[in-house]
Amino acid sequence: MEKLPKCHVSLIRHVMCVLYHVSLRSDENQMTSMNLGICVGPSMLWPSVCADMAAQADAAKKVPLFIQFIIDHFQEVSAHFRPVFEQKKSLNILRIPLFISNTQPCNFIQD
Repeated sequence: MEKLPKCHVSLIRHVMCVLYHVSLRSDENQMTSMNLGICVGPSMLWPSVCADMAAQADAAKKVPLFIQFIIDHFQEVSAHFRPVFEQKKSLNILRIPLFISNTQPCNFIQD
């Protein structure tokens, strides 16, 4: 993660936070972490265009599972992103709200 630009890490973290909060309401919206992995995963990760068919088929199976794992373990995984967010209110210029819901904030940005 250290090699990625901070803005990319920030975007990944926010998207995963949104997906995590959507999955918390899966009893209402039917979007479990697995369903989210199936729907969103292929848009987030894909094999190289020059990958053979076997690699593409393998990625089609593994990417949803990986996204599911990240969503299911978001609280623990997001701790690894923390050093990127040491600057105060780093997302204010993007006008992204710091909290997704009033009940369970995505508290990875310190005020």
